[in-house]
Amino acid sequence: MRSQICRAGQGRIASLIGRYYAMDRDNRWDRVEQAYDLLTPAKGEFRGRYRRRGSAGRLRP
Repeated sequence: MRSQICRAGQGRIASLIGRYYAMDRDNRWDRVEQAYDLLTPAKGEFRGRYRRRGSAGRLRP
């Protein structure tokens, strides 16, 4: 993703979250809350978790 942004010469990654959290279908509101907190008061961490090569679908906010 980062390389595509660089090639385009515009934009930046502000936040990243896996669908396991943001699109929960099991009524696990603790997951949805983490996604909400990432997008509203800007709580989150990126570099450490992404570098650990976890599944993108389960990337924690």
